[in-house]
Amino acid sequence: MPRDNRLPTQQDLLEFSEVFTRAIAQSWKDPAFERLLVSDPRAALQRYFGYIPPWSANLVIKRPDKRYKGWHQGKDGEWRWDLPHNAITFGVPNAPALEERAVALAAYNDAGPTYLFTCC
Repeated sequence: MPRDNRLPTQQDLLEFSEVFTRAIAQSWKDPAFERLLVSDPRAALQRYFGYIPPWSANLVIKRPDKRYKGWHQGKDGEWRWDLPHNAITFGVPNAPALEERAVALAAYNDAGPTYLFTCC
């Protein structure tokens, strides 16, 4: 997992995918885990799997509402998932004073994995 301001790698993302698949399975058999996963995803992943997500982002897990069918058989007879799309929320900072913008943008870029598309 990223340390020392290193950006997440492809391997980090694959690891998250594997852990989240395990979390889905765990939530299906353990209501206490499912409640924790929805209320505090980072704590749930760390407590049950020893996993700490490799980025500074809020994870939000939601149960699908009744608009979605979940696992169901379609009209064509094929089984499929009907779930809401995943979402990524971006924060766009307000512009600082004109004379501070270059320095502020450089500091934003130098924030490590704290904000989207930052580096170094």
